[in-house]
Amino acid sequence: MEHTPIPWEIHAWADGHNSVRICQPDHSTERGCLPVAEAEILGRDREEAEANAAFIVRAVNNHAKLLKALEALLKNHCGLVDSGDCGFWNVEEEAEVILARAVIEEAKK
Repeated sequence: MEHTPIPWEIHAWADGHNSVRICQPDHSTERGCLPVAEAEILGRDREEAEANAAFIVRAVNNHAKLLKALEALLKNHCGLVDSGDCGFWNVEEEAEVILARAVIEEAKK
């Protein structure tokens, strides 16, 4: 199953609600959005809950772009090393390459 299509946004609640709603914009509905998730305010202040929701929205909305950029950087870096223009070493043993490959794999699950 696929996740709800992006972009997502924060839907502002009136004071008194115990959560900040994360939505997919849909201006055909009365609320103007379709709920995806909520960040609860209970146990923290509203400002922190709104910051948490904003962080989630930024991460979701930029996930594919960040993954694409990391894949391109990794391809270019490994290609440069393989060309011999910078010397010769096993690029697959570099900690940064190992980490980048692991992060890409995890992000694609």
